[in-house]
Amino acid sequence: MMNLPNIISLSRIPLLFVILALFHYKFQFSNSLALIVYVFASFTDWLDGFCARKFNSVSSSGKLLDALTDKIFVLGLFIILLQNKMIPAWMVVLILLVVCREFLIVGLRMVAVNKQKVLAAERSGKLKTIFQMTSIGILIFHVVILKDFGMASNHWFSKFAYDLGLAIFIISILLTIYSGLGYIVKYGYLLKEEHIAK
Repeated sequence: MMNLPNIISLSRIPLLFVILALFHYKFQFSNSLALIVYVFASFTDWLDGFCARKFNSVSSSGKLLDALTDKIFVLGLFIILLQNKMIPAWMVVLILLVVCREFLIVGLRMVAVNKQKVLAAERSGKLKTIFQMTSIGILIFHVVILKDFGMASNHWFSKFAYDLGLAIFIISILLTIYSGLGYIVKYGYLLKEEHIAK
C-alpha cells in the first residue's frame, strides 16, 4: 500500500537521477544545485520515518522499502562519484564490497519479512549510513568550491575538504563491512532455517 512515508522514500530514486543530470549537463552553478538536491534527498530519509511515526503507519514493508531506496540512493551516488572522478578509480574495489554487503543484507531482510520477523536497525548500520551520507556531501561540496566558485585544487581549504571527504568515505566502508558482519552473526540463522526448509 502506497502511503505518504513510502512516497517520500521512493522520491529519493528520481532525485538521484536529477543529481546525475546536474553533473552531466553542465551549466552555471549546476554543481551547487546538485548539492542542494542531495541535501534535500538526504532530509527525506529522516522525513519518511517522522511521517510514518506521526501518522502511525510504520510497517515491515515500509521499513524494507525505506532500506532499499536508501541503498539504491547511496550506491547510485557512489557510481556518480566514480564517473565524475570525485574519488580515485581504485576505490571501485571498496564500492564493490559495499554492493556485496548491501545485497546480502537486503536478502536477509526479505527472508525475515517472509518469516514475519523484522531485522532491527543496528547502531553500526545507522552509523555507517551517517558516515556515507556525510562523505558524499563533503565530496560534492568539494566539487562546488572548485567548479562553481573557482577555488584552486591546491588551496588548503579545497585540499582539506577533499581529504576529509575521502577519509570519512573510507571510514564508512569499514563501518559498512563491520555492520554487515554483525547482521550475519546475529541473523544468519534465518538463512540456515530457509535452507533446511527447502
